[in-house]
Amino acid sequence: MLKNLLKIALRNLFRNKSHATINLAGLALGITACIIIFLLTSFLFSYNKHHVNYDRIYRVLNESKKGGNPDYTPGVPLPLPAAMELEFPEIEEVNFISYKRFGKISLIENGEEKLIEESRGMAYTLPNYFKVFTRKILHGNPEKLLGEPNTTVLSKKSALKYFGKENAVGEILKLDKKYDLKVTGVMEDFPNSSDFPFDMLISFSTVKQDRDMEEWGSVWSGEQCYILLPENYDPENINNRFPQFIEKYYKDHQYKDETHYLQPLSDLHFNDNFSNFNFKTVSKSNIYGLMIIGFFLLITSSINFINLNTALAVRRSKEVGVRKVLGSSRLLLRFQFLAETGIITLIAMIFSLGFAELLLIQLNDFLDISISIGTAINFELILFLTMLWVGITLLSGLYPALIISGFNPSSALKNGITSTQVGGLSVRQSLVIFQFIISQFFIMGTLIVREQMNLLKETHIGFDKEALVKVSLPEKDIEKAKILKSNLLQYQDIQKATLAYTQPASNSQSANSFEFKENQIKGMVEAKFGDFDYLATYNIPLIAGENLLPSDTVSSCIVNEKFVKLIGLDSPEKAIGKFVDFGGEIPIRGVVKDFHTTSLLEAKEPLLIASEGSQYQMIGIKLKSRDMLGTMEAIEKEWKKLYPGETFHYSFLDDDIAGFYEGEEKMMAILNVVAFIAIFIGMLGLFGLVSYLTELKTKEIGIRKVLGASVMGILVLLTKGYSKLILVAFSISIPLAYFGFSKWLESYPYRIDLTISVFLIGGLFTFIIAGLTSGFKTIKAAIVNPVDSLRSE
Repeated sequence: MLKNLLKIALRNLFRNKSHATINLAGLALGITACIIIFLLTSFLFSYNKHHVNYDRIYRVLNESKKGGNPDYTPGVPLPLPAAMELEFPEIEEVNFISYKRFGKISLIENGEEKLIEESRGMAYTLPNYFKVFTRKILHGNPEKLLGEPNTTVLSKKSALKYFGKENAVGEILKLDKKYDLKVTGVMEDFPNSSDFPFDMLISFSTVKQDRDMEEWGSVWSGEQCYILLPENYDPENINNRFPQFIEKYYKDHQYKDETHYLQPLSDLHFNDNFSNFNFKTVSKSNIYGLMIIGFFLLITSSINFINLNTALAVRRSKEVGVRKVLGSSRLLLRFQFLAETGIITLIAMIFSLGFAELLLIQLNDFLDISISIGTAINFELILFLTMLWVGITLLSGLYPALIISGFNPSSALKNGITSTQVGGLSVRQSLVIFQFIISQFFIMGTLIVREQMNLLKETHIGFDKEALVKVSLPEKDIEKAKILKSNLLQYQDIQKATLAYTQPASNSQSANSFEFKENQIKGMVEAKFGDFDYLATYNIPLIAGENLLPSDTVSSCIVNEKFVKLIGLDSPEKAIGKFVDFGGEIPIRGVVKDFHTTSLLEAKEPLLIASEGSQYQMIGIKLKSRDMLGTMEAIEKEWKKLYPGETFHYSFLDDDIAGFYEGEEKMMAILNVVAFIAIFIGMLGLFGLVSYLTELKTKEIGIRKVLGASVMGILVLLTKGYSKLILVAFSISIPLAYFGFSKWLESYPYRIDLTISVFLIGGLFTFIIAGLTSGFKTIKAAIVNPVDSLRSE
């Protein structure tokens, strides 16, 4: 029986090649999108689940308010882990991780020094790291790792990279030309779905003597605390005791409305408010949005199948009549047509697996992930594909099967079945309208996201970002840095230069405690360290007071308008000359306009700018727009005179700021692809229906032309049907897109106004695409010679 069903299904496919191609292409596109979205969401939800203690690991978070705005950081003060061990004895393990952003590895190879620079993948941590987190130890004693100063554990990849062998236990490497580290262990490489992508773990005791372990007033987001709770322990027991903990330990550094709370490891990859060591977070709402998109694409491709199959049912009416006369029941006929749909769906699914694998190659590079169907085959994927196959078969095949099996054999054998009897025009039109609603929603959404991205890129962030370059300083030698700055300013194509810790806007944020004793206000403030040329180089407007004085230590400061309000003053002028305790009493010399220190997705925060030579890690350079390439070569030449043997690192500020919106850029690209798929599937269906309807109207067109109808009149006759459907879909999609994307825009402090033009452009685009899709068939039908169309009469 199955052999017979397969033979019939293939015969029908070859008999209606064009419609079969449309059906297969539409289904294959929809299934491909579903497979990719399933693999992507499965990968994202698998983050950090390789840890055995996944359900018991929590991160300590900090939330406070600065200038009335919520401020979130995963960073903790250095003394906090030890204090938590004392105050919360029920906690099984308290681990501290201090991320190391840059590192220089020196090795002796064939009697010569080999220098390797690492920009990520390193961290200082405590010996209990492997009790909290799961990382298989390949070589070394797991009980004795990271317990002594100047020891390190390498990943298998790093061991091979540095020493050419997996077992590197006992080998020595030098870190930052300062620490001689002994390799005491080698661990397995971290999986792709990890927010702890460390290739080198270094004992925290190596640098402990260089840190202020009593400082509660300084927090950096790269220094985080993780705890391991007992089985079935309620984390609220600790959250409820944090207020007393803060009151006891923070003392003079306590900030109003500041609080700690625990974040489960399961939330680490999905909370946009807090960064992680992988520097990647994905909102769960975006993931669920992707899943909904996949569902609607599948619905769209199924609608194609339903519409075409019900329209083509007229051709199979005699077959149905014969089968009924020979004794086939309705149930058997329904099973036959469902089986045919299942076979077609299976063929489309086979194509889809190939398409998905090819697309994943591009997607992996674009999203910086690693997914492959070959490596992802498991029970969940097989179950998903099976459910998808059954679901599409029922969704796409059940309605046509019910319609076709219900043909009256007498009418069918007399060729009395008409297209209007097959499913009803209202049902088919409703499905087409639904299809166009989805297509137009995605088109409008793409236009809205694009306009929002353009706004974010074009909005002035409070300082200059064009022709500004950041060059890293490999050593904290202030005198050498001053020489470099002086030498660079001799070049005519260099306008200004400044020594600083970071640029005005960067991903690296640090908070320091302060006190304004006059109004008895204490708290945390974001600090920027730069020399007296910092404001001029970045063209940050000074609205009151004077610039910083030349100094290598914190002797005065400049604050922004938000900080002035934070300390209770009602005008910038009143802040001039006031003293702030910032590791010592220093005067406020000037006030600058508020500017964004991160992306435009975040609110402006209170800020303090001071000179501190020991903090400088970069030199910011303002270039003239002419011959930038030649100027960069000159800068590198001067830099290498002072830092021979070091690697020259630089980046342009506008590129760094553009990186803030990488997530939005990727979202826009994904939405573009989704919109294209939705439009393509919709237009495939429209092409198939127009082809079929023009075929049905061949004789009617011939008669009309004989009676004097013009080509334009025939075109209007053939296009007015689907034009009305697009118009109805357009009127429904406008409010859907408006309310949906208005909600999305609410998360942006700076956002576009949704005007009618965006929706009109989306509708016009759909009409144009639909016209081009159906134009070939309708024009061909309109200009055909009536003699040819009426010949059979």
